[in-house]
Amino acid sequence: MALNNLGAGLLTGGHWTEAEEVLKVAVHIMGNDHVMGDKVFFNLGSVYAEEANPDLSDPSALMRIALLVPPVSNSSSEIMKIRKLFEQRVRAIVHMADFGCEGIEDGVLQDLLVIEELYELRKTIRPLKNRISDPSKGLQTPHFYLHYHGAFDRPIQELVASMHILLGPTDLLVPSSPMIHPGGRLDGFGSRKKRICFISSLFGEGEPHGLLLQDVISNIDKRYYDVYVVVIGGEQAGDMINKSAYDVIAVGYDWHQARRTLNELQLDALVFAEMQNEAMSHMLGFGRFAPVQILAMGSPVTSGNPSIDYFVSCSRSEHPLLTMLDESESHYSEQLVLLEGLGISYPRPFHLPQAAHLSSPERDKIWLVDLRLPSKFLHFRKYTCPQHLFKLHPDFDAVISGMLAGDEGGVVLLQSAESGRKTGMVRRRISRHVVQDFGEKAGSDFLKRLVFIPRVTSDVFHVLLQMSSVLLHPFPFGGSKTSSDAILSGTPLVTLPTPYLRGRMVLAQYFEIMDDVQVYDCCVAASVTDYIYKALRLGINDALRYGVKELIGRGAGKIFDNESVRLEWLAFLDSVLKNPPELPLQDPLKFSRHDSEVLQNLQRRWIEDTQVSVHD
Repeated sequence: MALNNLGAGLLTGGHWTEAEEVLKVAVHIMGNDHVMGDKVFFNLGSVYAEEANPDLSDPSALMRIALLVPPVSNSSSEIMKIRKLFEQRVRAIVHMADFGCEGIEDGVLQDLLVIEELYELRKTIRPLKNRISDPSKGLQTPHFYLHYHGAFDRPIQELVASMHILLGPTDLLVPSSPMIHPGGRLDGFGSRKKRICFISSLFGEGEPHGLLLQDVISNIDKRYYDVYVVVIGGEQAGDMINKSAYDVIAVGYDWHQARRTLNELQLDALVFAEMQNEAMSHMLGFGRFAPVQILAMGSPVTSGNPSIDYFVSCSRSEHPLLTMLDESESHYSEQLVLLEGLGISYPRPFHLPQAAHLSSPERDKIWLVDLRLPSKFLHFRKYTCPQHLFKLHPDFDAVISGMLAGDEGGVVLLQSAESGRKTGMVRRRISRHVVQDFGEKAGSDFLKRLVFIPRVTSDVFHVLLQMSSVLLHPFPFGGSKTSSDAILSGTPLVTLPTPYLRGRMVLAQYFEIMDDVQVYDCCVAASVTDYIYKALRLGINDALRYGVKELIGRGAGKIFDNESVRLEWLAFLDSVLKNPPELPLQDPLKFSRHDSEVLQNLQRRWIEDTQVSVHD
């Protein structure tokens, strides 16, 4: 990173003040780069040590160190160590909020303070409480990659939330005032219109999170509701969202201005499309800007945030026994809303390129030129996992190993990362797994059929989905937009559902287009071994594959523009806006959450649907 190098140069030249300013900028823009993060923090720590600044007047650097999570891990055991260390660091920061470094184990403190000079000053670091004035700049990137581990994340989410509350400004949780707003436009009956706001940094044209809520935004009854859209960052909202909202407001990355904007809107409900992708929405979520605050499935994991009232999911995407868990075992800190049925629906894309309309030379060109497939594999069966490499958990390596060993006439295609270093890490990790499974000689032969293809344009991506023999959905974190595209392509997509929402969304989509027997027979696995078996069977058995393609093709349209998803969302919003939760505003951390009648009915219907009838 150029800024880090500049800061290091200024530091070497003795320009401490200038070096500190440059390195602080580097901290703010470098993102969740684990390797670069250590270098920047090392140099910034050297500045503090040289200036005898043990107070670390802005403890953002410590917070960012605590939240660092590498995007790619070498093994499942390494993931366990990463998570343990993550929790230790965050707990240390929580402790330091009130007590500074006193009472923290040396090993944890050394990891947190990074370099020897800062560690030597540990006894003089004063408490960190309420010393971050702009949490979004201090945070820059939330702990995005942690949730791809596929674990029970609620305790960690709540711990991180408590850290932000302690370190952030004293007004971080202060509610908008007044919470019941007498002003505003009137509906046709002389009553004040309710104000709903949707907020995201990912509402741009074609962005999945915008597409996820576009149908809801478009169909809210404008006679009774004014719909606002707040766009974070520099991207403009998509055309349909712009047309559907009463007002679209861009707030850039100015956290203080965004808070003022949300307060001035005097909202009745605020819907976050996601809270884990970037710092602004993550930190804005701690404010109380509306009596009803909702988190959608853009980030399919609980916020752990006491200012979020509801998490919207759906009956088909949650574990069948979820409602039987007690509060301590619940996956969600929010009140869970189970929409009936599918729960997720995207607008159907039109004018997509069709591989069937391409000539054989045109298809070959896409394989050989755009996707850089070695020509010797041109006529092999293609088992494709069209996902970001950071979604490939080490446990998924067993699937890749099994596919390479099980079909000598098949090639496994993975999508390269933007960083060659990350691609290399995943390649080496998979190679170790294959060699461990099958020995050096056989493993080396199998690995010749593992190909990392480049990132491509949207049109080429859709053709890739159609031309692949079988699509491999990763676990424990899958997704919904890529799976929607995969189902639309007609190519069989194999999935292994896991206990949490982030690994079960494809299951909900399949249940919408096929019956239970068909779903579990062809494409939904019960174990890793079953996953490999089903994927190989679909790849090798042409008749079976074409039959499944036809079955998927007949029902694929049902998951797009799904009216029931829209109606369930609208019914939920209508209900909670008529009966918002009671908020003891003097203490935003302890506001109560009350089930509305519609939520109770949704839960009851879901339980009835999932119960197995037993007849004598």
